[in-house]
Amino acid sequence: MKLRYALAAATTLLLAACNKQADPATRSAGASLIGHEGITFDKHDHDWGPAPAKNIYASNNLFNQKAPEIIVETWLTEEPKTEGKFVLVDFWATWCGPCRRAIPHLNEIAHEFKDELIVIGLSGDSSADKVRNMKSPVIEYYSGVDTKKRTSAEIGIKGIPHLLLIDPNGKVCWQGFPGGGENKFDSEVVRSIIDAYKASAK
Repeated sequence: MKLRYALAAATTLLLAACNKQADPATRSAGASLIGHEGITFDKHDHDWGPAPAKNIYASNNLFNQKAPEIIVETWLTEEPKTEGKFVLVDFWATWCGPCRRAIPHLNEIAHEFKDELIVIGLSGDSSADKVRNMKSPVIEYYSGVDTKKRTSAEIGIKGIPHLLLIDPNGKVCWQGFPGGGENKFDSEVVRSIIDAYKASAK
C-alpha cells in the first residue's frame, strides 16, 4: 500500500556501539510504503539550500533532495496519515542504548508538534516481537519494523539512531545522528524548520 505524503539524545561517543549496516534486499510483498511519487496535496517546493557541513553517519546525504520510500514490513501501531504533514523517521533498534535514550525526546516532539508532524520509529530489529517486548521506554508515536532494513540500506546508514525529517512535499530537511553541537535536534530546531517552510509558502 502506498501512502502519499511524505535530541538532544544520546552522546556520540556511543555511536560506534550502534554501528550496523545492512545489505540491500528486494522489497517483499505486503510491505507498506510511504512514498513521494505524484504528490498533489502540497505543491509548495521549498528550497532548503546547501547541505550543512556535518557528519551525518550515512553514505548518502539526502538533504534538500527527494526522500526515499520508507518501507515498513510490519506496523506495530496503526499506519499514520502523513498527507500534508512533516514526517520524522527514526531509524533505530532495541539493542542500541542511544536509540532508547532518544525515545523520550521523540515522544516530546511528537506531542508538541502533533498537528504538523508525524513521528515514525522504524526498527531494524530481527523481529517485531523484540520491539513489542521492550517495556521501557514506552514509544508514544507511530512504530514499525523492517527486518530487512531496506530504506536504511538505501540511505547507507552507518550509525543509529539516524533521523530523517521530510517536509510535506517529500524533501529531506534534516538528516543525521541526533546529538549536540552541529547535530543538535530538539523542539527549537523542529520549530524553526516548520516556520521556515510556512513562511516561504506565503
